[in-house]
Amino acid sequence: MRSRGENAASYYFLAANFGQLGEMTNARQALQKAEALKGHPFGFSPSGQRMPWMRQEDGDHILEGLRKAGWRDDDDDAAICAPD
Repeated sequence: MRSRGENAASYYFLAANFGQLGEMTNARQALQKAEALKGHPFGFSPSGQRMPWMRQEDGDHILEGLRKAGWRDDDDDAAICAPD
């Protein structure tokens, strides 16, 4: 975080981790910071495709952690999709 403190993806990843650990105060703070930086969640793209290096189950786990942190993906812009 020290070297990439203005990278939204770092904060989304942190929020997902805190969300999975049940540390909701930290998860929400990290999520707020990520959203303030106007980036897309770690491993997600606006086109809805997951990053090629990410396994589906890993992406699902990150998405679950983000949801626990309070992130909403109502518009599906950042949904993780299985590769074609």
